[in-house]
Amino acid sequence: MKLYSKLQHDTSYKVVQLDDTILAAVKNGEPLQFKSMDETQSEVVLCSSNATWRLKQKNHSNCVMVMKRDTSSNLEDEPEFCSLNDTTYEYELTKVPGSLNYHLIPLYDGEELSFKTTFKELLANSQCSNEEAMCEWHDIGGCILESGNICKLSDKFITRALDITLVSIMADSLDMSHLDLDEVLKSVRKDSETVKDNPFTKPVIETILNKFGTQEKDHKWHIDKKRITYWYGLETLKKFAMGISKEQQYPLNQEEFLIKWKSQMPPYFPNSDLDIRELRGHYYLDRHTDEIHYIDKKSLPGDIKQRLVYLFKLQSQWNPDEMAPLMQDLNQKNTKFESFIIKYARIKRLSSKQKVVIQR
Repeated sequence: MKLYSKLQHDTSYKVVQLDDTILAAVKNGEPLQFKSMDETQSEVVLCSSNATWRLKQKNHSNCVMVMKRDTSSNLEDEPEFCSLNDTTYEYELTKVPGSLNYHLIPLYDGEELSFKTTFKELLANSQCSNEEAMCEWHDIGGCILESGNICKLSDKFITRALDITLVSIMADSLDMSHLDLDEVLKSVRKDSETVKDNPFTKPVIETILNKFGTQEKDHKWHIDKKRITYWYGLETLKKFAMGISKEQQYPLNQEEFLIKWKSQMPPYFPNSDLDIRELRGHYYLDRHTDEIHYIDKKSLPGDIKQRLVYLFKLQSQWNPDEMAPLMQDLNQKNTKFESFIIKYARIKRLSSKQKVVIQR
């Protein structure tokens, strides 16, 4: 082996730390892609087919050496060195949940789209892998229209489409664990054939099946009744527990809310017992009156301290089981909630009731 080499000045290299998962993907020939939502402000991520990593610049004062095999040498193990002597940083990768670029997805409520784009364009400008994109796409009610343009169904439109889909399925006694798209579409059209410019097209019904069910290997859908029950629970919260509105002129307690929840669901829907705890992360119970109040998670501050200030303005003490889901997205290391929150708030044990509360 040569113990010396003429060092070459080369600034074309960027050094990235690779963990075992990424290294395995490279060895298997899996394509990796650097992506960003825009060219100026958004952070850059590295995506494999099913995972996403955020790049963070890590400064140092080390001289970085890249070692490669000298193909002109007869000695197989003799390396050639080239020095990157002004590389004062390298990129550190942190695995993060991928996310779609919602700014590129128009909202659809059955009318004309405000602007048009394709799923390929969305994927190219979103900080997520292909597999993560598809999971999130189905979860948010993403729809690829017959024209090839994409949209996100509005919550009200999803509820309308879900209502008519469920009623049609139950009217024709279709098997919810083995649904065929064309059969469901035929049933829906039969019940809405008098509607002018019927918005419940095949892509819309497929979107409903993807959001509230799982497509099996035989291309049939298995409907998840818990997802449907959860959806109607959220819609009930928004309608009756958001505050003073036309629908609600007085606060709701738990019993009244459960009655409202049941009334929002299609008649004869075979749902399980309703449990408000399934909706944690979208409401809080007033500790003094036991009244239910809706919380829009999208409006919560993205900073931990600011979010706690916001939550403590709502009430001075919190049940850990109610606060934990509201802070989960900020607990990136996924540590135990009490270990996470103790850095920012106090944990107090109420000796009289043997309960734990979170307070300032």
